[in-house]
Amino acid sequence: MGRIRVLLVDGHEGYRAGLARAIEDHPGLELAGEASDGREALQQVLGLRPDLVVLEVRLGKLGGIDVCRTISGMDDQLQSRTVLLTGERNEALMTAAAEAGALAVLDKSAARHELVERLVELGV
Repeated sequence: MGRIRVLLVDGHEGYRAGLARAIEDHPGLELAGEASDGREALQQVLGLRPDLVVLEVRLGKLGGIDVCRTISGMDDQLQSRTVLLTGERNEALMTAAAEAGALAVLDKSAARHELVERLVELGV
């Protein structure tokens, strides 16, 4: 089985760079691309067609929930799945994420190796 192609979308450059390195270092994952805001994320999704899109909830230009909802509503041929990253989990966010079609909501404060292992689990 091939590696899971991941599009990483986070507005915080330092955080995104660190998580990108962790994704690249994992044998089960491949970093397909990166984006820093919601609009760029949608362009990347259409061009790259990643297996998994990892989205920060609080993105500029278009929020992570909105991007997730848009990806979920795209044609079935796309087949990109979404995971949301956030520093603040609450019931309203969890409900919105589920309604938008997210596979999971992961805590940004988790160790990078834990996040990438969870991405592998979700991407299968």
